[in-house]
Amino acid sequence: MLLGGHLRVVPSYRRSVGARGASLRVGPRLELAGGTTTAGTGGVARIRVREPDGVRDVFRVGALELAVGLEVGMWFPVL
Repeated sequence: MLLGGHLRVVPSYRRSVGARGASLRVGPRLELAGGTTTAGTGGVARIRVREPDGVRDVFRVGALELAVGLEVGMWFPVL
């Protein structure tokens, strides 16, 4: 079984634009996600193929991922 988690932080600045309540939001985005197996000592899950010269990983599930970006959003009031 795989066990994972995800953390997303977006500190942002919001500014009103126009008289009707619309606003613009801009801020940096930082995401950290990870996954591991619950069996044994943990680590990533692997799908392997046995070949004449040994074993080769074909696919891996899990590990740690870091993403950084810029988030821009427009908010409009519901009339």
